[in-house]
Amino acid sequence: SSCKFFYEFCDEDSSTPDCVRTKYGIALGCFGFVLSAIMCLINISLGSAGFMVELVMSFIVFALNCAGIGLITFGWGPGTFLGNLYFFTWLIWGISGYLLLSLVTEFMGGGAKGNSGIEMDTGAGGGARQEAPQPIVEETITSRI
Repeated sequence: SSCKFFYEFCDEDSSTPDCVRTKYGIALGCFGFVLSAIMCLINISLGSAGFMVELVMSFIVFALNCAGIGLITFGWGPGTFLGNLYFFTWLIWGISGYLLLSLVTEFMGGGAKGNSGIEMDTGAGGGARQEAPQPIVEETITSRI
């Protein structure tokens, strides 16, 4: 949508505020796509990109999307009117925020999760989990009758 707006309203003199903001929207979309593709390729080839790499990358994407919200959907931005650009700018901001929040929550909780999302035991307790003790039920002669 930013490309469509750029080709329709910006000419050789693209230094107007709406054209500069449109260029940021185009660059933000390209950067988000390339960064996501790189993270996918790293995860596929290495099995995991490393938790801190994912945390830093998601923080960068979220920060850029926060700036994108202000530049694209407010003031002279190309997405000030309700439409695809407006809604998808907010949608991508929400998705990147959710991703960052889940990674920060995982980081603060200290639990390591594998690619399957199943929590792994990282403690020094030998890896065996203890179950809650079951109540002892005594059988009596009257309970059998």
